[in-house]
Amino acid sequence: MESYIAYVEDDKEDVEIFQELFCSPSPVAVKYFTDGAQLEQHLSRAAQLPCLILLDISNPVQSGTETVRLLQQHPAYQSIPVILFSSSVKSIRLDQFQHTDVSILEKPSSLKEWEQACVLINEGCKRGQQQKFSA
Repeated sequence: MESYIAYVEDDKEDVEIFQELFCSPSPVAVKYFTDGAQLEQHLSRAAQLPCLILLDISNPVQSGTETVRLLQQHPAYQSIPVILFSSSVKSIRLDQFQHTDVSILEKPSSLKEWEQACVLINEGCKRGQQQKFSA
């Protein structure tokens, strides 16, 4: 089965930018969800879990931090690396998340920053794949 990243983002413009600029060509597919509840529904039915979850912090339906807390309650999801992705990262404390591989990435504002973000996202996905095979 093909690896994929689950990207939770409610802003269509951000999704379009990500689709255009994400490490093209990327060896990893991306599945898009508009909110954390939609992601949770997908995960509960998925035959394969994503190698990485990329979460918008300020989603109006269910924030990224709320989604992470819900994911932490499911042992099967705790090993999936999570990147909180937002333009406002300064107020996020990583110590509020336990038993989960969570990091923060500021949304890029230039092509150079997007290239750097793509490297970090792909590294996170590789880390998630390695955890699956070593578990």
